[in-house]
Amino acid sequence: MNISKIKNLLTENTFINEVIYLDEVNSTNEYCRNEKNGDNLLVVAGYQTSGRGRFDRVWESEPGKNLLFSIKKKIPRKPGNYFSVNFYFTCFLLESIINHLQSNGFIFDKDLFEIKWPNDLLYDGKKLSGLLIESIVNKSEFIIGIGINVNQTKFPPSLDSTTTSLKKITRIDIELEQLLSDILHGFSDNFGLLGEEKSGFIYNNWKKYFKMGGRKVSFLDIEGREDFAQIIDINQDGSIKLLKNGKITNHFSGEIKLRTN
Repeated sequence: MNISKIKNLLTENTFINEVIYLDEVNSTNEYCRNEKNGDNLLVVAGYQTSGRGRFDRVWESEPGKNLLFSIKKKIPRKPGNYFSVNFYFTCFLLESIINHLQSNGFIFDKDLFEIKWPNDLLYDGKKLSGLLIESIVNKSEFIIGIGINVNQTKFPPSLDSTTTSLKKITRIDIELEQLLSDILHGFSDNFGLLGEEKSGFIYNNWKKYFKMGGRKVSFLDIEGREDFAQIIDINQDGSIKLLKNGKITNHFSGEIKLRTN
């Protein structure tokens, strides 16, 4: 990856002030957490030895094939409104990817993209990207970790049927630097929407890509027990509304893990 090109593309007209590129790191989120710079920092890695998603799931990634990066940024939030940050970055990540593919003439079906609650991007039901968003509440700091399967086409057997990449979708290599630039510009161009008063707009925009309403799913509770329910809706506080045995309950992402495959 050409770090000079990335810096030239990002340090103007985006909120990013500093770019750090690492050939290999245990986790870009962990690296951001230990950096003293607490605002407008981008950390990009060629490979993560301990990349992880939610619930400490391992993020499988072939070196040099994908986008693995974290953003550290101060975003003031009132208590109870932290999930709007998740809605924002998940939604505009997806829209930036779609815009990149369209502007470069790639062939794909836009309608096959969707968001899986709370923050996975799917294409044709297969996982394309995941986000791990962590907050340091007393400092109003957020670390937004993003992994996107870009040019990798071979995955471990346990993941192959449930995972995809942009190259598998388009059958063409994607330039990592330009895709990253388009994503960061997408975040920056819409950053005014992250104000507290725009939370409803972000929530409704996110829901345009949420297509799981009405689906019956299995889930694991915090103790690892499997159960089944029907998805009714996603609430603005980020909780999921489930119908189970005739009763509607709300759950947050730390309480249950959806299983849709």
